[in-house]
Amino acid sequence: MRITKEFDERKQEIIEKSSILFNRKGYMKTSVADIVREVAVAKGTFYYYFKSKEDVLDAIIDQEINQICENAINIAKNEALDVHQKLLSIIIGSDVSQTKDKEIDYDESMDVEDIRETLHLKDNEKFHLKSIKEINIKLAPILAQVVEQGNKEGVFNTPYPLETIEHLLVSSSFLFDEGIFNWEQEELKKKKTAFVYLMEVSLGVQRGSLHYLLEVL
Repeated sequence: MRITKEFDERKQEIIEKSSILFNRKGYMKTSVADIVREVAVAKGTFYYYFKSKEDVLDAIIDQEINQICENAINIAKNEALDVHQKLLSIIIGSDVSQTKDKEIDYDESMDVEDIRETLHLKDNEKFHLKSIKEINIKLAPILAQVVEQGNKEGVFNTPYPLETIEHLLVSSSFLFDEGIFNWEQEELKKKKTAFVYLMEVSLGVQRGSLHYLLEVL
């Protein structure tokens, strides 16, 4: 048991400090040598836990997405929330498409909770695209459950809950990604309004019933 704990703790330390380096230097510019120097371990120790730098990247993304999806599952199961509250809460908790152009304090106290705020800096394209892909694959089925609930309750009316959500997630992930597009504010406002309209049409709800999403897109 103790050996397993030490293994998990060391692996987590490599994940956390690699995340700091990827955000500080960019994924492509960070080497395994940089990581082992930051963690203060031998290169052989690194390869004991991970086969490559790409494996570390996958582990970081998995942790982020798993946390988002765990929260989404809890929201979807919450019987105290109606489908609109569930939809809004899940979307707020899974906004992985936004880039952050602010200065970040890269100190040793940074943990996995901070990763969500710093994963998607510009110049981390590989990191960024993997995150978008995984969030769409793993989150879509959870959101589809909410849509299916809405169908049963007469709130939504779409024959393709999963496919509708997949299309909406993919389009919003890219269209509103500041690292891909650099819209002017007026352009962005119009596109968000149009997206909510398309979402209402796709989900078969009354016009204007999803306008609350404009505040979080």
